[in-house]
Amino acid sequence: MDRGDIDLEDVIKEHRRDAGRSGEEIERLTVDDSLSDLDRAKLFLSPGAHQLQQNCALERLPKVFQEYKQAAYRALFPGFTTWIESYNSQSQVAAGEAFMAILKDTSLPKEVGLWLLPTTLSMLSTNRNQDVARVWLKCLCGIVPTLPRKVVFDELMHIALSKGESQQSVQARTACCAILGAIAPLLKREEIEKYFLQKAMGLCQDTDLEVRVCMCEQLNHIARAVGLDTTKEKVLPELYELLRDEELTVQNAAFASLVQMLDYLPPEIRQTKIMPFLRLFCPPNESCLLITLPRLIGELMCKMVFDLTDDEFQPLMEAYKTYARHSSEEVRKLCASNFPAVLKAIGARKYALSLHVLYQQLVQDASSSVRAACATSFNEVAKLLGKKRTSSYLKDPLVLLLEDSSHDVLKSILEDLHLILGHFAVGTPQQKAATFGGLMPSLLLAEKSASTGRQWRLQLCLLRAFAEMPEYFTSDQIFENFVPICFCYMTDGVMPVKAAATMALANFIRNNRKASQRYELSTRVVKEYAHGRSYWSRMVFIEFCENMLKVSSSRMFKDVFLDPAISSLQDPVPSVRMRACLLLPHLKHAIKLPEDVGVLEKINHLTTQRLNDNVKEVSAAAQRVADGFKHSLRNAYNDREVASDHAISQEEIERIDKQREDEEWNILSKEEQDEKKKIDDMLQRLKLEAASKKGSIASANTIQSLSSSPQDSGRLSKSIGSVRTSVSNGSRISISSASSRAGSMDTARKVSSSSPVPSSQIAPPGLSTKRSSGQSSMVTPGGKAGTRVSLGSGNQTAGSARPASPAVNLRPQTPSPIQDASDPSASSPSVILRKNSKTIASRRTSS
Repeated sequence: MDRGDIDLEDVIKEHRRDAGRSGEEIERLTVDDSLSDLDRAKLFLSPGAHQLQQNCALERLPKVFQEYKQAAYRALFPGFTTWIESYNSQSQVAAGEAFMAILKDTSLPKEVGLWLLPTTLSMLSTNRNQDVARVWLKCLCGIVPTLPRKVVFDELMHIALSKGESQQSVQARTACCAILGAIAPLLKREEIEKYFLQKAMGLCQDTDLEVRVCMCEQLNHIARAVGLDTTKEKVLPELYELLRDEELTVQNAAFASLVQMLDYLPPEIRQTKIMPFLRLFCPPNESCLLITLPRLIGELMCKMVFDLTDDEFQPLMEAYKTYARHSSEEVRKLCASNFPAVLKAIGARKYALSLHVLYQQLVQDASSSVRAACATSFNEVAKLLGKKRTSSYLKDPLVLLLEDSSHDVLKSILEDLHLILGHFAVGTPQQKAATFGGLMPSLLLAEKSASTGRQWRLQLCLLRAFAEMPEYFTSDQIFENFVPICFCYMTDGVMPVKAAATMALANFIRNNRKASQRYELSTRVVKEYAHGRSYWSRMVFIEFCENMLKVSSSRMFKDVFLDPAISSLQDPVPSVRMRACLLLPHLKHAIKLPEDVGVLEKINHLTTQRLNDNVKEVSAAAQRVADGFKHSLRNAYNDREVASDHAISQEEIERIDKQREDEEWNILSKEEQDEKKKIDDMLQRLKLEAASKKGSIASANTIQSLSSSPQDSGRLSKSIGSVRTSVSNGSRISISSASSRAGSMDTARKVSSSSPVPSSQIAPPGLSTKRSSGQSSMVTPGGKAGTRVSLGSGNQTAGSARPASPAVNLRPQTPSPIQDASDPSASSPSVILRKNSKTIASRRTSS
């Protein structure tokens, strides 16, 4: 390699990565890139691997189990049980956390607990440092519910009892407490009373603080397992004694256990035994429960509210208010987190009188962590209050949170903003307009804060809320305030933000009530992104097309975006062509036969080109899309209308598309509908005239002005009038109906520059099409008909008979004889139009 071909920055990075390592070490740490994830995990988890490799493998272990399931168990166990002994403490903790993540995966077989149990017991069998023991004990408690009852009774119960002997270490006795609490729900009452109830109650009196705390945490599970009578006789006396323990930590743990048991205990015990104890801490003082009571007060009030009169409940309410104004930031934060539970306990009708002033104080608290807690629970509070009270009382708190200078507060409120806005949509249209108009400055200020310092996660949360804004703001408000933000992020945002911005803009265009603004936004997208000089702009356009097809009808998409979307398949940059391949199933879904037979030919031709692309990554991407065509077609609609795992029929797809088209039409006012009819009729006439007159640059510019940012219907009418004048004077008009079509006309001519491709040459290898009695289906090599992918005419009403249509296929059976669009030997434009006209006419006649 020539020295000038070496990039200096790459050399520096390589030097830093290998600095301080010998050649042998580098060779030992280098692995084959062709290894599967399972083989790589096995290699990295072995004792000879580097610690960084071990940590990487442990982090990916849940994903490996999710993908390989039982094969992962056979490959990694029981060797992993011996390997983990050589790990350092940090890696052993990471392994325990990985095990707990595996247990949470519901897609794994039921035997997963048995797979992990030997390693977990091995890690608990010897004395280890406290952090390692705590993680693996928690892992064992998570495994217990997945185990067969026989394993629990025969093995785990005896292990727990052996660890609970007085001569055992504190760590072992703590493990005994945790295991007994975990296995109690799986055993019968008689078994618990016979084998370990007395032992458990004895551990409540253990001399070590840590053991008593752990036993407090298990009393709720044991009480529910042994029944109410045994609980009143043996469990509650021990719990009352732990509440009076000399150690504050034990008292807090016992109080937490008592609150957990409240819904299990009968009302008479709650009133006669529990309430007298609570009165000791109401009003609150600097007691042992300073942290525990604010943390649990919401749950406590919800469980006690039905047993207490208003006078008896009032001390709890006053205690909460006192804690909410406490000097401790942590106490106020706990109260803010418990606000929804307290509101649920007292009811929405008492909010204005009892809690509104307090909530405003918490929202304006000096601590950002308290305000962030309020922002996190804001949606739940609004849901409990209902729309009417939310619009009356929570508008000012929302404004304060949106204008907050703390990024933590802003992030918390923006994460649920798409849900929060819906709680304010109440009243007459005028009232809703006034409410959301008042929120507009705060939303714009929140966006300004999110755009400062490249806070892309905040931007992402905000843009997700943008997609819902057409329901709450007028088209003019969105056009003037939110649309510029979308274009800004589509240009300068990071990739996730760009994708969210395209979805928001697609929703804005689809739900805009003014035809002029629809056309202006659409043509701007085509001009700045589909025809953008930067390949990143063209990538963003493809992302926009995918999102537009998810939210709009095929007719709205075809009006402006179909031609430039097809042209992206011929982009000079391989990355753009590769990304455009993912559009193919969606584009084929959007076309309607027989009116789009020419478009189908063009798509099939470009599909052939991409399958035979000279860049192997592009051809591989096209092949993957072809193989997964059916699945991609089913998922052409978003999850709000069709579940991703639901195989929908072609008729259902067309029904949804027709419903969307009707909705888009009804969004427009009567005047806008009339104006759109004029525009559509004129553009259609221009297309037909252009086909016969072969186009003219002068008239193309006239049509481009028609779609290039009209401000009102008067200007649109004026533009249409000028087009009519041009047509009547004999000028030749371009095919395109918007500024984007001017650029894609040349592409269309190049694509059609050779003889048409028969449908037999466009079918995938081993597949053929079959048409009979008004239906179209895909026939497998075995002769069985597969999923029908016919597409009906777009201008038919729902329920009407649809003409037969050829199956839509992606892969060519043989390499297409058609020349590449860039081939200089292609036919002349005049020959192109003649050939296309004959081909289309013959196909329509046959259909």
